[in-house]
Amino acid sequence: MSPFTLRALVRDLSEQEVRSIRARWAESREVAGGEQLARPRVVAQLADQMGDEERVQTRLKELPEKLAGLVEGLLEAPDHAGDLRGIHQAHGEAFRSRYELEASLVALTREGFVFPARRREQDETRYAIPGELASCIRALRRRQQVELRGTLSLKGFLHARYYSGERAAGDAPTEDGDGLSAQARRVYKIYLMESSIKSRVQGLPDGVRRVFERVLGTYGGIMPVTELGRVAGDEDVDVDVDLVKKCLEDAMLGTVAPLRLARFGLEPVERAVVVFYEIALARLQTWGDDHGEPQIDEAISAGVDLLTNVGRFLRDVANTKVQFTVEGQLYKASARRIVKGFLQMPGGYMPPETQARFIYAFTRSRRLIERSGERALRLSSGGLDFEHHTLHEKLNALLAFSVEERAPQGEHFHQVRLRRILLRLLRRLEPEQWYEALFVPFLARNGYLGKLDELRVEEFFAARFKGGGYVPTETVQQICLHLLDFVKRRLYPLGLVDLGLREGRPVAIRLSRLGAELLGAVDANEVGGHRSSVVVNPDFELILFPGEDEHEAVHALDQFCERLKTDHIHHFRISRQSVQSALHEGVALSHIIQELSDRSRAPLPQNVVFSLEDWGDQAGVLVLDEDMVLTGRRAEVVERFASHPRLAEQVTGRKGDCALRLDPDVRFDELRDLARDLGFLIERRSEPDGDERDGR
Repeated sequence: MSPFTLRALVRDLSEQEVRSIRARWAESREVAGGEQLARPRVVAQLADQMGDEERVQTRLKELPEKLAGLVEGLLEAPDHAGDLRGIHQAHGEAFRSRYELEASLVALTREGFVFPARRREQDETRYAIPGELASCIRALRRRQQVELRGTLSLKGFLHARYYSGERAAGDAPTEDGDGLSAQARRVYKIYLMESSIKSRVQGLPDGVRRVFERVLGTYGGIMPVTELGRVAGDEDVDVDVDLVKKCLEDAMLGTVAPLRLARFGLEPVERAVVVFYEIALARLQTWGDDHGEPQIDEAISAGVDLLTNVGRFLRDVANTKVQFTVEGQLYKASARRIVKGFLQMPGGYMPPETQARFIYAFTRSRRLIERSGERALRLSSGGLDFEHHTLHEKLNALLAFSVEERAPQGEHFHQVRLRRILLRLLRRLEPEQWYEALFVPFLARNGYLGKLDELRVEEFFAARFKGGGYVPTETVQQICLHLLDFVKRRLYPLGLVDLGLREGRPVAIRLSRLGAELLGAVDANEVGGHRSSVVVNPDFELILFPGEDEHEAVHALDQFCERLKTDHIHHFRISRQSVQSALHEGVALSHIIQELSDRSRAPLPQNVVFSLEDWGDQAGVLVLDEDMVLTGRRAEVVERFASHPRLAEQVTGRKGDCALRLDPDVRFDELRDLARDLGFLIERRSEPDGDERDGR
């Protein structure tokens, strides 16, 4: 305890000041009659109030943010005290001047949190928190942390039951040199063995076991006591809550306790039946073994359709006039035109109009598009380079944006952190195996609640409580439903999970092969020798036969083909418009021909190759090699480039009719952007062949 006791600190205060502070600490019903008490009795009552955790917590919530910050700072200081200079050095940035800091300390004195502490050997006044108050605040913080962890996790329960008493006893070792904490750790490991959990569950009385199964299967491990009457559909069953609590605690499976979550911005639960997080994790992972896989009528998958639509959106921006309103939103006419070219996703969880808004927000946040004149959009340099990124790089960018995106429902602060935990849990799922839809959201919720103190969530919501009028309304069950909504409306359209439907409702999820690769659950390079292949017909239709790299192949073809149909195999068509749009987006003609040649089961039809090259010539494709020689297939295209005044400045000589030598100091990026604006598409070739060196 601090050497500054309340009795010592109030010694220099007047009678009226002491009674005024006592009135601020007293409950409203206790103020009457206080004036008749003697000063020692008033001080004793004030000390009692400063030792009342409930009263201290209420008074701390009433303090303004700056004053509460000063109290927290003094709690961390030696003896819970400091002089004005030291306090100003530590907290001066929160105050406009030293005078404001002094006024705040005076206000804290008036409220009875801080008192001037004068010592004869020191000239400067120190400000101190009474030892009784400091001890109460620290005990309150410890109890809150232990209470939440001890309710939600088996480790915290064992810690509260054994280790807390051990610390109070000084961690005295046993005869074999082992303390109680080591024993608790051994017990913890034993209790988490799968066989041990199953035997303890089977040992529960029938009624309690039904409660345990319902808490797990329907509520994910946390169920309000008010729902006990609905166990197994028997609303009239009278369940003994005390018996449930005793049986669960004796079996080290869970407990019944209040969840005081209001300080974390969540609706508190007066009493809840809780299955410890570790037990819930172990049981839910084997839930399918005991209860069978979820029964579904239909499985739906989005694949890389959303990513393809991102490419089509960028293509529209590059080739057409996409306008935005004064408020910065897309014009309805532009949005309607864009969504006509979008691929439709099964399930309806992300309609084309929603996709357009999402993609527009994503491309703006990643600066893939920028505003030009006439209130229209154009591709930025990042947008031009986007198609050069790998499939996983693009999906990672979309996933990162989705995690931080503000949802229309739920508390954004909680949801962002829950989404990150959910992604970590998804990595642990077996790819392409069905799980109950709420399985992972339940586990994410339980793990997050156990880390509320560690993540310093209370500090974030303290400011809202200071403003008054803030009442948390989101329940522990609702945050799971909001998290499931994120799975349906973001992770599913991204292709990370597939959905299993029963009667049109999603009841199951599974981690897709693409999701497993992206989250690191499997190696993306493990193709297993079964690579996707294509058949290219002379009528420009393509048939893709999926392999292990199906998503990469579909995404690659989506860049320069029109997708006609997707079933067990994928049908595409190559057209002049689709190829030239891809070229304008930055896809190299050589890459298109190479992609088709590498995957084709037979040599490419000559008319297809000729048409691709001809469409490239029409789009103004030129190739720049390492020797700064710019080559084209047609002399008229090269001549048109050399005759343009702005481009002719970069030309230093000719090498035949179809090749130009450029200034070696020219920057490729600047030249490419300038040429693109003037109707030419310059591709970079690292190893020129002999014909190009000779200018033929």
